[in-house]
Amino acid sequence: MPYKGRQRVFWAVAVVAVATAGLLSPSDAHADHSPPVRASQPRTDQFEVAGFGNLDRLNPASKTLRELAIFPWRYVVEPGCEGPAADEVFETLQAAFTELSEKVNIYFIYDPGGWTLRGNCGAAFAAVAGTGPVIGCLCRNFPYNVDIDINIIMADYFRISQIAIWLHELLHALMTWNEQYGLDFRASPGWRDVMNTGSESRHLLEAVELERWARTVYPHPVAGAALVVDQGRAAVFYAATNDRATRIAVIIETAGFPRVWAGIYGQPCTSPGVVCGGVDVPLLPDTCFWVKAENSLSFRFADNLVLAGCTP
Repeated sequence: MPYKGRQRVFWAVAVVAVATAGLLSPSDAHADHSPPVRASQPRTDQFEVAGFGNLDRLNPASKTLRELAIFPWRYVVEPGCEGPAADEVFETLQAAFTELSEKVNIYFIYDPGGWTLRGNCGAAFAAVAGTGPVIGCLCRNFPYNVDIDINIIMADYFRISQIAIWLHELLHALMTWNEQYGLDFRASPGWRDVMNTGSESRHLLEAVELERWARTVYPHPVAGAALVVDQGRAAVFYAATNDRATRIAVIIETAGFPRVWAGIYGQPCTSPGVVCGGVDVPLLPDTCFWVKAENSLSFRFADNLVLAGCTP
């Protein structure tokens, strides 16, 4: 039989075998799940609209981050706002970049065509942000456009407050995070979170933000996986993950050697059913195969391996 014909037969037999035998699910294998929302959290993790759902699907910046882990940006000072205050606001922006880079693996790349982060002031700021108690906003057609305007009067604030405000606005832009303060701009009492306002928000990234990052960025583990060996060939099959995955990595561990990436990626899938994807893998003796749903932000941090099986 020609190779392509043998290949089709192998995959057909393999899918039937998986459907008959079943897949190993995360409960059967090693898989860590995202931490749950804390009961006292004031609002949803991300902006939502009744009848439409989560607005993150409309945010082009979050899509780029999951695929490439980069956020292209440029800093612009509006005419008439130049001076030491604008310079200080730029310095604290760099500090916010450092915090996010170190803790969640984002690469902030200067790009003249990137998202615009503006030092703004006076009438020009009021024209886009209104006249309410606003220091920063994404007020230029968010979530389609994640440009940020910051009022440079922020330079009068303590340095930690400036960094926290930048983190607040950047997290709107990066992952469409929701506000965690009251509808009247008053702080949510006792809720320590950079997405709050007031004294409870003036800090760097802590547990509550990192938990939310895991929930909104990291893919779910695949719903199950299986290793199939037939006719001297091997393949790993897997079930659905969620739409935060950009690839399915195959991880192997051969007896006497450390666990490593096999150099193989599959395409993620979200279709329900026993099997929705698979990849050929090398037929290695005494080797276990895992499947890991991941993206460019999650692969170093999210431990969501699902065991597909082991060869004798």
